[in-house]
Amino acid sequence: MPTLMLVLWLDYPQHWLGLSDQKYRTLFLYGLAWIGGTLGGTLFDIKWLYHSVARQIWHMDRRLWRFFTPHISGGLAFTVITLISSGLLRVFDQHALESPSLILGMTFLVGYFSDSTVAKLAEIADTIFGTTRSSKKQDEQPDAPK
Repeated sequence: MPTLMLVLWLDYPQHWLGLSDQKYRTLFLYGLAWIGGTLGGTLFDIKWLYHSVARQIWHMDRRLWRFFTPHISGGLAFTVITLISSGLLRVFDQHALESPSLILGMTFLVGYFSDSTVAKLAEIADTIFGTTRSSKKQDEQPDAPK
C-alpha cells in the first residue's frame, strides 16, 4: 500500500496515461480512497489473524475471508468517498475532499471499520428507500376476517 501511495504521489500514472492535471487530480484522490480503505482492511485482517491464531481458533476455511476483506474495504471506502463527493452523504464540506490526508484518513477508518460502515449505510438506505421487512407490530396483528 505505501508503494502505491508513493506511485500516485509521484504522479507516475498521470505520465503513463497522459492525463491532464484536472483528470489526474480526480484519479489521485479516488486512488487514495481505494488504497486507504484497503490499508485499513488489511490491518484489520492481520489483527484478527494473529488474535485467532493466539486463541487457537484459526481455521483454514477462513482463507477467503482473509483474502477478500482488504478488497471489500477498498471498494467500500471508494464508494463512501463517492457518496460524500456527490453530496448524497453530507459528512463534511465537499471542499474538504480536496485534502489528500483527509481522504486517506477517512478511508482508512472506513476500511478498518468496514462492518460498522456497512451497517450505517444500511440504516441510511432504509431511511431513504424504506424497508421491505415486516415490522413486529404487523406480525403480531391477527389476520383480518375473510
